[in-house]
Amino acid sequence: MAEKKEAPVAEEFDLKKYWMEKVPLYTFKDSGKYKDDWHVGYNGKMYVIQRGKTVMVPRAVAAIVEQSLEQDQRTNELIEEKSANAKFA
Repeated sequence: MAEKKEAPVAEEFDLKKYWMEKVPLYTFKDSGKYKDDWHVGYNGKMYVIQRGKTVMVPRAVAAIVEQSLEQDQRTNELIEEKSANAKFA
């Protein structure tokens, strides 16, 4: 009689560990609007992120910054679209 083999058990995915894993983040810096550091709050903790340098931050913080940048881009596109369609008297 052949031995019955059990399927390997996959490790349980730890979502908290995933979001707290450190990842590199770079945000550009200029001498105007984008000169100040980012201040990001996540889970009751504040993170100060230097602009113009690659820093290691929790994946959740990087996601917050990336979503903010994407929203800024969409807002700018909407402003440009509305301005192009506006009729000035």
